[in-house]
Amino acid sequence: MTLFALVAACRPQAGPEGPPDPPAPTPGVERVEVVVEHGEGGGDHLVGSTVFVAATLDPTSEIVTRWTASAPLALPREWNGDVEVPAGGVVLTPEVRSVAAELTPLTWSVAAGERTGRAIRSDPPTGVVMFFHGASYSVAQLDEPAARSVLLRLVDAGYSVVAVPSEAEVLSGTGGWNASPGSDDHDTVEAVWDALEADGWAPPGVPRIAWGMSSGGQFAHAVGAALQLDVVLAHCAPGGTADLSATSAATGWYLAERDGTFPTAVTDARGFQAALAGRGIATDLYVHPRTPVTPLRFTRVPGVDADRSRALADALLDRGLAGADGLMLESGAEAGRALADLLAGDAADVRAGVLAEIEILAADHELYDDAASRMVAFLGAR
Repeated sequence: MTLFALVAACRPQAGPEGPPDPPAPTPGVERVEVVVEHGEGGGDHLVGSTVFVAATLDPTSEIVTRWTASAPLALPREWNGDVEVPAGGVVLTPEVRSVAAELTPLTWSVAAGERTGRAIRSDPPTGVVMFFHGASYSVAQLDEPAARSVLLRLVDAGYSVVAVPSEAEVLSGTGGWNASPGSDDHDTVEAVWDALEADGWAPPGVPRIAWGMSSGGQFAHAVGAALQLDVVLAHCAPGGTADLSATSAATGWYLAERDGTFPTAVTDARGFQAALAGRGIATDLYVHPRTPVTPLRFTRVPGVDADRSRALADALLDRGLAGADGLMLESGAEAGRALADLLAGDAADVRAGVLAEIEILAADHELYDDAASRMVAFLGAR
């Protein structure tokens, strides 16, 4: 049982006789204490059950480097994960490190005109990662909690990161990418890579990496093949047959189990992965599952305090958008619409942040950081 289910189950019920008595212990079933220091998921749990635990940290400035635990986590270097409860209980402590990562504007002259992106430089770089935002975003997507959390992992590992605007963003403020060969987006990105090499940002022999989300992920697959990049990392984007047939780039897919935008992404990516493996190309494929709503989940969003987070978490449960186990029953978009009244008074950036967290919880179409350490480890192995 998750923490959120425990919270729900133990919530006092109004009535003339007061709160109900706690349930009597079940004979022969051992309950032990799970302690999560600086995090969520603690409490009394059944031996052998699986418990979801999460560190409480600021995803815009902190990362978990590892968990100190007397029982192994499924994802021991991520900010959250499952742990199987051992006899005798368990104490889990996340080791947290602050990472300084200030993105600054960077301007390039390309055939289409001047293009300004955002970048952070490591010197010397472990590699250079070029980020391609989603269709509903701009280069400012790297300020969102999950994307920022992945950025911190990359910077901590010594990578330079460069976010380039799509031509649609230049025209409208947001927008996706034209993955067709010879498009302005292709020409701009090729010119930016040339500029990075000329300016010493991408020294010879340093890996060149494309990382994208959704439309930007599809574009990452395309430019990875066209420009013969070293690695492609794609969130919620399976790629296309032509690009995956032509690519020589090591490829990592970080997909969502219930992606409403690319519903066949997992099946498609598994087929592409098998084909690349048959050609001796390194791959990684992770499918993000639904994760339980917890009372402090929304404190990850700047501007949301603990009380506000609990109210939003309670609303997801009370309105039937999440089940008793805390797992989302509706898509991220449906849940967001159902909470529109509660979010109406929030600032636009807070509202967008909460909706993004709901989509991540629902394993819907959203860039997530639940496998950020795994993604960076895949890069490091290259």
